[in-house]
Amino acid sequence: MNNQRLDNLLMINKSIAYHLSVYISLAVISVFITFIVATFIYSSKLINNNIETTGISKSSQIMKNVERQVVSTEEVCKNMSDQVLYYAKNNDVHLLMSSLMKKYSYLNAIHINIDHDIPDVNFHNYFIFREKDSLLFEYGNDRIYHCMFENSFFEKVIEKNTPGWTESF
Repeated sequence: MNNQRLDNLLMINKSIAYHLSVYISLAVISVFITFIVATFIYSSKLINNNIETTGISKSSQIMKNVERQVVSTEEVCKNMSDQVLYYAKNNDVHLLMSSLMKKYSYLNAIHINIDHDIPDVNFHNYFIFREKDSLLFEYGNDRIYHCMFENSFFEKVIEKNTPGWTESF
């Protein structure tokens, strides 16, 4: 009885056509599985390369955009520092700051602190910022803080009167 089962498993008593159909079926199934696996591996490599290329392209675009804005902001700061004393002596700092804020829409605020040793200037601190669709302007001789938390943090740092790193805020 056990020998008969073994013979059936080994296909010893089957016809040659049966043997060929089984072998051909196994060969076709093997080719299909190999083709599917090869296609999957190729597709996943292609997708990964595409994702990497897209990521590099997007990051290059972002870096160019940020660099352009940083460079133009740097130029704005340089020009403003060259001109602010003239405008401050003529009490027209608001004109300078508002024109810059209108021209460079990506700027959210401009904060200017002129050294208190500079003579012939009525005010030493200027601040302009966007509030919804309008520009708000503040000026005075005391430091201007837009945020009360910022004010309290800087007061603590100033009271220490020691140079060095501060906690993040």
